[in-house]
Amino acid sequence: MWEWQWTIYTLFLLLAAATMGVVAVGAWQKRDVPGSTAFLLLIGAMMLWAVTYGLQIAGATEGTKLFWANANHIAVAAVPIAWIGFALQFTGRDHLLTPRTLGTLSVVPTAYLVLVWTNPRHELIRQTFGIKSVNDGSLLLIDQAFGLAFWVHAAYGYALMAAGAVLFAQLFVWAPKVYRRQVGLLLLGAVVPMAANLAFHTDLYVPSNFDLTPFSFVATGVLFFAAIYHYQLLDLVPIARETVVDTLSEGIIVIDSQQQIVDINDAAATILKLDGDAVIGTSVHQTLPEIVTETEPSEDRSTVSSEISCEIDATPRKLAVTKTPLVDVNGNLIGRTMTLRDVTEKRSLEAALSAQLDEVMAVNRELETFTTAISHDLRQPARTTERYIDRVRRSEPELSAENDEILAVAQTNAERMQTMLSDLLEYSRIERNDDQFEPVSLAAVVDQATTSLRFSIEETDTTVSVGELPTVSGIEHQLVRLFQNLISNAIRYSGPAPPVISVEATTTETEHVLTVTDAGVGIDPDELEYVFELFTRGQHAEQTPGTGAGLALCKKIVEQHGGSVDIESTLGEGTTVIVRLPKRE
Repeated sequence: MWEWQWTIYTLFLLLAAATMGVVAVGAWQKRDVPGSTAFLLLIGAMMLWAVTYGLQIAGATEGTKLFWANANHIAVAAVPIAWIGFALQFTGRDHLLTPRTLGTLSVVPTAYLVLVWTNPRHELIRQTFGIKSVNDGSLLLIDQAFGLAFWVHAAYGYALMAAGAVLFAQLFVWAPKVYRRQVGLLLLGAVVPMAANLAFHTDLYVPSNFDLTPFSFVATGVLFFAAIYHYQLLDLVPIARETVVDTLSEGIIVIDSQQQIVDINDAAATILKLDGDAVIGTSVHQTLPEIVTETEPSEDRSTVSSEISCEIDATPRKLAVTKTPLVDVNGNLIGRTMTLRDVTEKRSLEAALSAQLDEVMAVNRELETFTTAISHDLRQPARTTERYIDRVRRSEPELSAENDEILAVAQTNAERMQTMLSDLLEYSRIERNDDQFEPVSLAAVVDQATTSLRFSIEETDTTVSVGELPTVSGIEHQLVRLFQNLISNAIRYSGPAPPVISVEATTTETEHVLTVTDAGVGIDPDELEYVFELFTRGQHAEQTPGTGAGLALCKKIVEQHGGSVDIESTLGEGTTVIVRLPKRE
């Protein structure tokens, strides 16, 4: 039968377990986050340690104390395994935590627990000499001496705890400030019980058989509580260096203050055709002489970007290199990082594109020169023809009907040639220039267009209704020309009835949709696909003046603004021209 005695120490240990329980609640709420599973096992093992040790020192007989001492060793064996598992998961190395790894790590603790529960047969864990009273009889402790198996497991447990601490320390060095606070609290929370346990096993205090390790869990619980509830532990989980650096498409090289390569990621090794492991520890000036020059100041703290030409495997390459100073937490310069990007293909494509663009520009200049020359050379004969016709009419006032008709046709053809040459010249001079783009009020644009067409509108008794129009990004004089042509076309092809024209607009998330609608003669459906071609005239065009260049000019203006234009028309009912302009800030 178990026998008990009252001791304040047991109550304190139950308080420590309760503190860890509060931490466990916070971890349970985030149990889907990487690292939470091992963290919960760690907290659970610490709670078990505190409770079983509390019951051990509350026992009044040797049998009671030995049972709970054996139960206590379950937690002693579980804490190092949970700690290293948590460290691997939290630092992004959970791929190392395979079932085989866990099985291997658990071999020593499993054998240890078997020896714990069979200790009376071999005494490899402990030798007991009864119970001794300390503190004037207020505390009963097992008088014991630990055996070889105990110390082997202790060394194993300390090794796992130290390995986990190293992983967290490495994370602490490179992690941002918020992660440093988390990791710092975790490290401190682990170091406190480790220090208490070391002090216990090295007899640094009395009574020597009184283990202070579970008592330190109160401090650990407070530190872990702050990490979870104040610094977002398990909410913001850092990613391991291997996950971040080695998966970057850009090359990263780290150089220390002695100008030695201390780290290189896979991308940099691939770009430079190097063996990453082989170059670590070598001088950067010897390994990469074309990238790093001997004259670079070692104390330079500026970030420098440049583009260099070099040969890699006897192949000319171009690399974009950014050199950034690397400082420690105290702001001391400890080295540099170099970011590398292979821009060889990009620069080659840019050069080819530039050459093609220069060629296109040269052709355009030749075409403009040609168009200007042709327009000038052809206008003179047309003007001469008009002057001769006028001279004939003045010298021969009484022409026959046939001769008068011949002169009228010649006059019309000469005037048409002049108009076509003007339209051709204007069409060739429409070009895109983003530097001229500015906010343009379409309401003001349509007002200018209708003002310039005032006489045509009055003579034909035209009605132009204008809805609410947006402000767009464009070139104002080109947009005025656009609406002049659209409204003029609508008037010209209105039929016998007075023209009725409406200008409307709607705006979506990506574009402005403008419509110019008339109730005129319409266009034959078979001709709709050709109406935007230069000098193409639609149905009934033979009955009205014009060159057929108006809609071609409209299409070119819209395309220079990055938009598109469509047309919908029905013979005898009217036409709608739809202009779409991209919405820009």
